[in-house]
Amino acid sequence: MLRKYSGALALIIITSLVSASVTNDAVAQSADWLSYTDSVRQAWESPGSKLLPRSERADFQGIHYLPYDSAYRLTVRYTPLAEADTLVVGTTRNTVSRYLPIAQIEFSLADTSHRLTVYRGLDPWSEMDRHFVMFNDLTNGETTYGGGRYLELQAVDEAAEVAVLDFNFSYNPYCAYAARYSCPIPPAGNQLRTHIRAGIAYP
Repeated sequence: MLRKYSGALALIIITSLVSASVTNDAVAQSADWLSYTDSVRQAWESPGSKLLPRSERADFQGIHYLPYDSAYRLTVRYTPLAEADTLVVGTTRNTVSRYLPIAQIEFSLADTSHRLTVYRGLDPWSEMDRHFVMFNDLTNGETTYGGGRYLELQAVDEAAEVAVLDFNFSYNPYCAYAARYSCPIPPAGNQLRTHIRAGIAYP
């Protein structure tokens, strides 16, 4: 039905519909978030966790999340990238990881427009990263991990060029807790000049 509208008007209509849906399911999303954060805590904090070496358990201070804030669940403009070169990303252990830039997302937060690049993992250990966002923000080194955080987009509709970005689901790289992991460092283009006070905190 939306085909009779111009591209710009269609995007406005679609975004409005998605935004309304996001508002209506805020309670459900918060419940999903609680389930998700519980699973993350269980994976790291359980006595039999295989993620954390025994030698580093004494210094481990647990998994901490900021309270869920629906203001950080955003409908964003999703612009697919038709052709892009593979990005070779440095890691915390001086190795490299390969990612393909697949889209750019644009959104407004704190009355400021922002843009991030979305990636797909190309290495065996990152093949499940289909709509992967690595980002830094002004909370890094203060209330969140200094090396940045990661996120997966939700409800991606490439045809409509919209997606859901929920910073409440942001997570730390494994190297925030254990030195044996090699984690990609967010690229320079994904530095947000604002405070993202949502998602996982540190320590």
